[in-house]
Amino acid sequence: MKHLLALPNRFLALVSGVTVILALSTFTAKAQSFAATDAQADSCYSLPQFAGQALYLPDLDQSLPGVDNAKFFFSPSPGSYIENGNTATLTGTAVNPTNGVGFMINVTFSGRQSPPTNPNLELITTCYAPPISSGTINPLSWHTYSTITGTLTGTGGYTGASLTLTGAIMHDFQVGIGASGKNVDLGASGWFNWTVNGTPSNHHVLNNGNPPGGRFGDFNINLSCPTCVDPQLGLGAASGCTVLQLAAAKVSITGPAGGILGDICMAPNSSLSMSGSNYVTGTVKLGPGAKISNSSSNPVNVMSNVNLTAQINAALARAASAAALAPTQTFTTLDGKTVTTINGVAGVNVIKVKDVSLSGKQIYLNGPVGAKFILNVSGKFVFTGGGAGPQIRAAGGVQPKDILYNIIGTGSDVAFSGGGGGVGCCQAIVDGTLLAPNRKINLSPGLVNGQVISGMDISIVSGSGIHCPPCP
Repeated sequence: MKHLLALPNRFLALVSGVTVILALSTFTAKAQSFAATDAQADSCYSLPQFAGQALYLPDLDQSLPGVDNAKFFFSPSPGSYIENGNTATLTGTAVNPTNGVGFMINVTFSGRQSPPTNPNLELITTCYAPPISSGTINPLSWHTYSTITGTLTGTGGYTGASLTLTGAIMHDFQVGIGASGKNVDLGASGWFNWTVNGTPSNHHVLNNGNPPGGRFGDFNINLSCPTCVDPQLGLGAASGCTVLQLAAAKVSITGPAGGILGDICMAPNSSLSMSGSNYVTGTVKLGPGAKISNSSSNPVNVMSNVNLTAQINAALARAASAAALAPTQTFTTLDGKTVTTINGVAGVNVIKVKDVSLSGKQIYLNGPVGAKFILNVSGKFVFTGGGAGPQIRAAGGVQPKDILYNIIGTGSDVAFSGGGGGVGCCQAIVDGTLLAPNRKINLSPGLVNGQVISGMDISIVSGSGIHCPPCP
């Protein structure tokens, strides 16, 4: 006899020999830290006027009616979302820059359940996986939190007031791929009630929540793992792609399994070719007109017609703004002979360099916890084999996520060689992210413990690896 399991919404699983749909959680119930950003709408969401924000507080302010005035955006940096066992926290500052008002967020989620008991399906139906439709988003892979508590403390024009949050209401706070309700990326969302405490220091009049007005608020956030790129390096939306092709150029991946850990994002009309046994752990996201040819021994998960405008614009903007930063240290050439260690301090250290040319030598970027390094390189960036291998490595309290190499302008290719490709790759290694909008990048082979971003051809051959750690 067939037995029906009562699952939320339209999910049914047939068991006893027919069909079983397994709920595989994207997360584990252990400590994990993520950068939280505003949830932008993609083609799977049909009401873009209600997207793009992290925090939505409709009818909060009597003097500022309308949808746009109810939207608040993380600024000046992403928020922080941390899961720890059966609870999670969300912190950060969200503002409405047009009106000069905002809140400091400090919220706790508790009562974790997996699979979810009451998922909120806001995306277009065709974006959901079977048995709902033919898409890729599986709400049974999400987890939820049944309780929301915390405060929103006013900033700017809302200084002097705060909101006490309670919930969740209507649906539990949900976390997973597609759970923001605005796009198909990793995210979270949930509704809550608010109560106003105190009075803003100016003319703003804030409405209390539920009741009498029946008002409620909403979190809609995307989540990315800050273990690969620290938000303070300023890549913003560009930090979610292990390989990011910025223009209608090529990405070639060949050779043994060095591993591309994370997503590959391809600009409109670009092309990706794969052969050999190298592999991609994430998703290949193709912009409109972008193509993929995969003759490798490994399957890949592909999404087509993905809007990558935010990622591309963020990378180009950061390349320009980073190049304009005043240097804290300057070097003509880094070859690992006279300078083997660059010491930095807590905060952002800007290193101006003409040429980086390493042949079997190593350089260490050293500093305390909280030190970040941006290397603005105007000339060569070349690693060749020999010795223990050409490498730039993080040291002390510095991690690969704390380092950005901004290769400025046109010029010679960014080039790695030296052997050792495949499993355990490679002799030529850099810790940190390569940002080279106007240079070709040739890893033949090489290992980048960060992202690779370019608007010209990217060659990942001979078993090269690009390890931008995915969410655990």
